[in-house]
Amino acid sequence: MIKKRLLYSIFFTVFCSIISFAECPINVVGKDAMAMGVYIQNIETGEVLLDFQSKRVYTPASVTKSFTTATALTTLPEDFRFETPVYITGEISNNILYGDIVVYGVGDATLESSHFPENKGFCDSIVSKIKGLGITAIEGKCRVKSRDFNNDCAVNPNWELEDIAWDYGTGLHAFNYKDNIFNLYVGSSVKTTPNVNDLTVTKLPTHGSSSIDLMRPFNSNELFIVGNVGKNGYSNTCSMPFPQDVFVDELTLLLNKKGIRIDNAEIESADKFKKTLIYTHKSPLLIDILKSLMVRSDNLFAESILRATCKGMSLKNAISSELSLWNRRGVNTSFITIRDGSGLARTNRLSPIFMANMLKWMYNSKYKDQYISCFPRSGKNGTLKSFLKGTRLEGKLAMKTGSMNGVQCYAGYKLDENSNPTHVVVIMVNHFFCQRSDLRSAIEKMLLKTF
Repeated sequence: MIKKRLLYSIFFTVFCSIISFAECPINVVGKDAMAMGVYIQNIETGEVLLDFQSKRVYTPASVTKSFTTATALTTLPEDFRFETPVYITGEISNNILYGDIVVYGVGDATLESSHFPENKGFCDSIVSKIKGLGITAIEGKCRVKSRDFNNDCAVNPNWELEDIAWDYGTGLHAFNYKDNIFNLYVGSSVKTTPNVNDLTVTKLPTHGSSSIDLMRPFNSNELFIVGNVGKNGYSNTCSMPFPQDVFVDELTLLLNKKGIRIDNAEIESADKFKKTLIYTHKSPLLIDILKSLMVRSDNLFAESILRATCKGMSLKNAISSELSLWNRRGVNTSFITIRDGSGLARTNRLSPIFMANMLKWMYNSKYKDQYISCFPRSGKNGTLKSFLKGTRLEGKLAMKTGSMNGVQCYAGYKLDENSNPTHVVVIMVNHFFCQRSDLRSAIEKMLLKTF
């Protein structure tokens, strides 16, 4: 009789566990229609606390950045920095440079970034070096070329047209400048800061709507304002179509201001002239770039870092190399689709079990502490600043978030009192119909119930 009771007890426990895994673990309006995958596991014991549709794939949005960051942290040198070299060509005679200034873009997204103010001064440094050589006039021009960077695309072709005019949708170029964004004001005239000389702004008034949208075709300098600009004008932050042109204009203005005339003349056979290195700009350290892109969820930085892991490769080959790397590490990528480094591509597909396995691999690697330091903390900072704030889980979750229309995802670690990881946590929700705030609240309740 005792044996029967024991067997019944075991069966009932297992049965309830299966039921809990089979039912959607959160309760929101439209839960039966949405797609959701969850995987929560104790790293040390292997105990799975929650497994709900974890092998299915979902659109991950910016959760993709945690994968890109893991790849970069484990493949690039610890002391990695982007290095942007500046040369002069030709010869100097009577304080006149009969040649060009040549800047080689290497895909550094941090160049003059507002997120690293201590690293600014690129134009100032170039002008200082020019003055130090006694140059008072330049017969040639400033040229921007690429080095160790494949110019197969600037704006990712897998991104949506509706995204690329906005600051978060700026493309990655060989040469990037000031986060590749500018402030736009449209009133009686058009003003841009910094100045984007070649920009064309076209207004497309609409009827029956007060909202305004921005559209810009791929690799085009024509920006469309769809909607009605009121008497107070319209302002927003937009992506630069061609950041190298903004840089050249600013460098030219600064040279002139400092008394160095630049004629912008086309010098015959300029490419055959001897080059002299006058300055090399170094970016912040890799770990600082990764922390910035993860906490703030910076798309441009993520795209730049992905390319850096496979110097000179096309986007397609860089992604293929990344997936092969993780396959060799025993993380199955058979049913994974990656289209970019940031997660802005809506055709990315990741599964909770894949993300969990990647997170466990990082936990067991020598990069664990650095990797975890890149994540925002619940209720503390970044995209998790308000998540679980004021609860017992405040500061106890280090997770990357991902959100876009119909998508809300999280991936990272549960931490103990000493900030050591105890569990991997992956939550991926697609096609939800409730308010995003209601979904976040329901996920918070699920996590508080689980831990």
